[in-house]
Amino acid sequence: KLIKLSGALLLLFSITLPMGKCSYYVDSDGNRYHSAGKVTQKKDGIEREYELWYQKGDTKTTFLETLPDDVVKKWSKLYAYKSFELQDFRYWVIIFAFTWPVLALGCLQWKQHGWTSLITRVLEPLLIFGSGLSVQLLAAFFREPDIGAYVAFMSLGIYGVGALSNDLLTFRVWNKARNTNHDFSTG
Repeated sequence: KLIKLSGALLLLFSITLPMGKCSYYVDSDGNRYHSAGKVTQKKDGIEREYELWYQKGDTKTTFLETLPDDVVKKWSKLYAYKSFELQDFRYWVIIFAFTWPVLALGCLQWKQHGWTSLITRVLEPLLIFGSGLSVQLLAAFFREPDIGAYVAFMSLGIYGVGALSNDLLTFRVWNKARNTNHDFSTG
């Protein structure tokens, strides 16, 4: 149970960390520049490749072959949620993706045997997969995953190992109890 608890608490902690990051470029006046991708141009029989940049203005978009000298690279970070709106279902899904292991541990502590325990144990792999998918979607929203996504994936792995070992132990105990209740004497 300690392994599962560690994974659950680590997943809960990971929601406070940035899930993804994306770079952007800005000049000293605060104007943003964006990459339009690689461009290959053939001129006078010579082919050259360069990065094409653009700057969106209020009325027009300007394309540039090189960035001005005062442009610096900055990073924008994505967190699991910036604010929480009770009416928006998406926020509840995100919160659930990070908090369900604590609820599952509570259910398993409350009912260690019976249908509640069985249903919780069956749902755990599905919920691990769903949480992993949620974290992947959050991290993929930007171009690169950040520390929060890595911690979340690691904690889901830890929780999964704990769930598997706990389920195997529970199955062995159940199987042993079932086999000792049978009378195999032939008398």
